Amino acid sequence: MKFHNEYSKKGKFQVVLISADRSEKDMFSHMTESKMPWVSVPYDRIDATGLWQKHNPGGGIPGVVLLDKNGKVVSEGRGKVLADLKEKLGIKG
Repeated sequence: MKFHNEYSKKGKFQVVLISADRSEKDMFSHMTESKMPWVSVPYDRIDATGLWQKHNPGGGIPGVVLLDKNGKVVSEGRGKVLADLKEKLGIKG
């Protein structure tokens, strides 16, 4: 979250939540408790779009992927995505 808050303001990337919660109420509760500052796919659209399955085929939580501006997967996995994003943004460390 710290990384997001510091670097997303520069307009270089956007985080989007695709919830795996069991209900919309649970999703909003989790977002509120975690103070998530990013947008989410509307809960009622997640299954219809197949986004969760498409971008998190292993089903782990959290599933983290880095997409390019065309929606192509560039990187997968929490640690790898952060490292690849830092590299793309020219951030050391």
